[in-house]
Amino acid sequence: MDWRAVWVVLALVLAGCGSVATGAETPGETLTPVPVPEVTDTPATLPPGVSGASVTDTDTLLDAHAAAIQGRSYTLTVDVRTGSERARRVIRVETPTRYLQRDTLAEPWGSATQFADGERLYTRTEYGSTVEYGRIESVSPPRSQTVQLSRAFLRLDEVRVAETRVGGEVAYELTGQYPIHPAVETMENVTLRAVVEPDGFVRSLNVSYTRRSDYVRTNVTRSFAYTDVDATTVKRPVWVDREFNDTGERP
Repeated sequence: MDWRAVWVVLALVLAGCGSVATGAETPGETLTPVPVPEVTDTPATLPPGVSGASVTDTDTLLDAHAAAIQGRSYTLTVDVRTGSERARRVIRVETPTRYLQRDTLAEPWGSATQFADGERLYTRTEYGSTVEYGRIESVSPPRSQTVQLSRAFLRLDEVRVAETRVGGEVAYELTGQYPIHPAVETMENVTLRAVVEPDGFVRSLNVSYTRRSDYVRTNVTRSFAYTDVDATTVKRPVWVDREFNDTGERP
C-alpha cells in the first residue's frame, strides 16, 4: 500500500464515505468517556433544541455546540468501527489554525499526521517501513465527519433526558434505543448515548447501529469525546524541524 492509498483509506473510514447510510468513520474501541455518577430524571434548564423527551431542533443544538467550542482549545478523540475496519482520529487544537491531528488505521496499519503552525500544514504518512512527508501552504481548521453527523444522529423525536454531572457541573445525558432510527431509515438496531452541557456543548456521543445497504448489513460504531477543554496546547513535532527548514522547504 503506497502513501496515497493510506490517505484514501483513512479518509474513507474517518469521513464515513460521505453519508450515514454508506458507512461511517471507523473507530477503534468504543468510547465511554464521561462517567455518569448521578442521574436525575427531571432536568431543570435544558440545552438549546432539547426538550424533556426529545431533541426538537438539531440545527439549534449543533449551532449552539459550535458556538460553545469556538475559540477554545480542546482535544477531540473520534473512534469508528465499520465491520472489521477500525480507525481513530485524535485532534489537539490550540487555536483553529494551530493543531496536531493524527489518524490511525488498525488493519492494515497506517497513520497520517498533520501539524498546522498557523501558516503551513505539514504532513507525515507512515505505512510499513516507509514514511512520507509533505506540506501545504495554507491552513484550514480541522474537522470531524462524526461530529458533523450528529445533526442526523441526534434527530430524535423520543429520547430519555436525564441530569448528570461533568467535572462537578450540571450536564444532560441523552439515551435511546431504536429498532430503526427515527430520522435515518437505513440505521437499524440503534443505541445512542450523548452528554450535552446546558449551553449546547456536546461533550461526548456514542452511537452503534446496523447499516442497511441493499442486501448487506454492516455493524457500525461511532463515538467522540472532547477532553482538556481550555487546557490543550500543541508543541511543534520534532519531525517538522528535522525534515523542513524555516521556510517550509525540505533541506
